[in-house]
Amino acid sequence: MRYFCILLLFVLFELGLLGQNFTDVELWSNVAVSKKITDDVDVEVIGDWRFNNYVSSFKQVYLAIEPTYRLNKFLKIGGQYRYVFRASDATNGQRLTGFMGIKERIKPINLSGRLQYQYDRSNYESLENGRHTLRIKAGIEYQRKKKHDLVPFVSAELFYVLGNTNPLSKYRLQTGLAYDINKRNKVQLRYVFQQEVNSAAPLQSHIIGLSYSKKLRKKKKKKKKEEK
Repeated sequence: MRYFCILLLFVLFELGLLGQNFTDVELWSNVAVSKKITDDVDVEVIGDWRFNNYVSSFKQVYLAIEPTYRLNKFLKIGGQYRYVFRASDATNGQRLTGFMGIKERIKPINLSGRLQYQYDRSNYESLENGRHTLRIKAGIEYQRKKKHDLVPFVSAELFYVLGNTNPLSKYRLQTGLAYDINKRNKVQLRYVFQQEVNSAAPLQSHIIGLSYSKKLRKKKKKKKKEEK
């Protein structure tokens, strides 16, 4: 716990240094429902609502579907299709994503990483002439028990827009708490510091995030009755 507190204080110190030019406050909230199709395949449906301008204006809402396949105990791959509804229909967007995630538990610490490629299109008419982004994320959780525990976490993520002269477009620093209500229901509260870079007018955002996720029960196979 001491190591986690030291890391958390370091992150908050960095946020204090970087947050001197305050720009905006946003609120992100989402609900996710997942179902295990097989022992290694899961499908998740996500709905996400976002507000900006000091949480006074509607920013966007998106709906997404995300299948994942677990290769082994530590590694999984997956993808996502997302449709984004914004205040103006002309700026609606689509996103296609592919990612690889890794997770390792060294009691009481959970280490995680994710490499993600995404393709975004800012117009719903077609998927041509979009933006290609590579995202790299690393995170740490402090979890005393495997389940039903209050879990503090920190993470950092870099965004690279492929094809740009200076590809690094922004970064995120995140900290928060997750709680497993039971084995199928989970809530999370987080704070995200997001900073754009290599831009003429970089945006700096302070984001409060609220999440709820639910795992549906896997349908049990009916046992065949023995012939008399």
